[in-house]
Amino acid sequence: MARGVFPPGSEAAANALALSPAIASHSHLFLIGLTGSAPDGTPSADPETQFRAAFDKIAATLAALILSALAAPASAATYGFCWQGANDYRIEGYISYPDTAEGRIVTENTITGFGITGWRGDTYLGRWSMKDLTPDTSWTLRFDTRTLSFPMGGYIENGTYQEWNANGFANDCGIPGFGFNGGNRAQDICVDGVFIEESGVAPDTPLSISPNAEDPCGPVPMSSLSILGRIFG
Repeated sequence: MARGVFPPGSEAAANALALSPAIASHSHLFLIGLTGSAPDGTPSADPETQFRAAFDKIAATLAALILSALAAPASAATYGFCWQGANDYRIEGYISYPDTAEGRIVTENTITGFGITGWRGDTYLGRWSMKDLTPDTSWTLRFDTRTLSFPMGGYIENGTYQEWNANGFANDCGIPGFGFNGGNRAQDICVDGVFIEESGVAPDTPLSISPNAEDPCGPVPMSSLSILGRIFG
């Protein structure tokens, strides 16, 4: 979207001439008729003064563009994801990160939002989000924004280890509490401080990613709707 850029003090002249000093469009800035005139519109008889005045206006226009960009709210990308464990265990979650992070791997230190909710069939198990983060939380995350995937396999050294409020023993998610661990033995969950071994699946099992963060695993069972209302209502 194109928009006008107005350095301080340029508004009166811009209104009189019915044009903007510059137009910003996507990643480009187009300067419009900037001259070396004085603030009242009269040119100096000295060419060097005109030259310096013109470049001062360019610098002021660039500064105005930068300040307006800094003042604008940052936009973020948000995706839902679904983990299908063994024995009907599953996780529904979401992840958010700045648009500026597109094209690289984001970590627990660069994402802006994250949350998981655990289920077994239509039985609610618990949830955890970044809002619950403490200095003692087991918290490691990698997400590839290029492939829209969580690298899995369970090895810290190659960036495929995930721990979302659950350590390698999957027993520190809190009481009450919920967490997920993607280690090199298995992917499994923690519920109320207890390792749920029967939930485990292979360590390289991929998680499905969905643009619908509200329903990442598909339709919610009808029997779960009343539970969801009590949890999130």
